[in-house]
Parts: sequence; structure tokens; C-alpha cells
Amino acid sequence: MAINRILGDLFLGEYFYGALPICTLSIVPLIKIPLVVLLLFILRATYVCRIRPVCSYPSHPLSFLLCFPLCPSLSPLQLTLVSGSDHIREKDGLWSVLVWLSMMAARKQGVDEIVKDHWAKLGRNYFCRFDYEGVDPRAAFYLMRDLEGVITDKAFPSQKFAVGNTVYSVERADNFEYVDPVDGTVVRNQGLRIIFTDASRLVFRLSGSGGGAGATVRIYAESLERDPERQNRETQAVLGPLIAIALKISDIHERTGRRSPTVIT
Repeated sequence: MAINRILGDLFLGEYFYGALPICTLSIVPLIKIPLVVLLLFILRATYVCRIRPVCSYPSHPLSFLLCFPLCPSLSPLQLTLVSGSDHIREKDGLWSVLVWLSMMAARKQGVDEIVKDHWAKLGRNYFCRFDYEGVDPRAAFYLMRDLEGVITDKAFPSQKFAVGNTVYSVERADNFEYVDPVDGTVVRNQGLRIIFTDASRLVFRLSGSGGGAGATVRIYAESLERDPERQNRETQAVLGPLIAIALKISDIHERTGRRSPTVIT
């Protein structure tokens, strides 16, 4: 009944536990999982379309797997694959599990094989996120305001940052905004981006969500590595120089009184 409860909560809402005709995954052969996922997705999408329009950003790297034309308002969220009403709990992880099971069944490969095949074709994208939770809202606001002033200065794209033996040259920087390709809606202030010439990037975002009261400031660091010989390094070792640059230009520790982030992902 546990899987009934999980899937019921995921696709139909907390009031529909036990409604799905699946008792345990053990009775569903792995090869059947793509059909099961598709069926459940259709049920979920139909339910979502009856509840409310789904506003989202189709930027999730796996969004193509779930973006079916089931209703005009349905499209994947950047973090949760598919958006839904606010009664769905912990949908990020559950969606990810189902998507990975579907890929494993379709490709007849394990997770390690799929990931390494992806790296071989497209490169490995090293990623890290620093969350500073419960920050004083005024301090967070002025931090982001001043940082935007720094990175949008005309002279900033010519900046170079040396960390150890690595030199990062700024290619461009902006306050990212998203234009919906369907209705033309513009969503502004989605993050301060610094993009370097080697395709590495830093993103700073201010959010009201997070642990406890106050604001949450998030710093994202990403670096693409196409060399197969360098795709098995530790994430923190690869992104350490980028994080050092982020801390320097934002002065986040000095301005928030923090010594370290609340959470490192």
C-alpha cells in the first residue's frame, strides 16, 4: 500500500490514496514501467487541467520527456518536471525516480551507464549550490541590488578573475528574464548571471523561501567539462575557484554576517 500512497499523492492528490491499480513495483516488470508512467502522467495531467492552469518555465533538462500536448496549459516546471496544484507534496524527488525508471527500462541500462554515456556525448556539467537561509531581508535586498549594479556596469564584461592557476574571463552578465514563447509573458528578476568565456557561470538568486524566517540567497556555480579524462573529479575541487569568485564579488559573508552557507547542494 505504500506505493499506492506515494503514487496517489503524486498524481491524483492526497485524497486519492489507493486509487491506482498498482500495489507494489515488484509485480510490474521493469519493461512495463514506461507505459505505467505514461498512464499515470495522463491521469495526473487531466486532473491538473481541471484544477488550474499550469504556469511554468520549460527549462528543465529532462522536460522533453514529460511535455506531452495533453492540455494547452500543461508544460514542465524548471525544477519539478511537471507543475501541479499545491496539494502535491515532495513531487521533485518522486518525479525524478519515475523518470529515471522509465529511462532505465527504455535503454536497458543502469544509472551509471546512462550518465557516462551522456557525459561522453555532451560533456559533464559540474554543479553546486550554496544556500544562505534566514538572511535579514533588508541585507539580502541591498546585497542583490549592489551586486546587480556591479555586474551590469559596462566595464564588467572585460573583467578577469585569477584563482590559483585558473583565469576566468567574463563574457557577459545580466539580470535574467524569461519570455514565455506561448503568450509572450515576461518574467523578470530571475537571477543575476555571470557567464564566462569557457561557458562556466555563476547565478545569484534571492528567494523568500527556505528554512525558517527571512530571505534565502542562493549561489549557483556551473562548469562544463568535455574532456573525458577530467569528468571524474570531485565537484568541489572543480567549482572551488568559481565559488571563490562568487564570494569575493558579492561580499556575502561580510554583508550577512555568515561564515558559511546553511546548505551546500
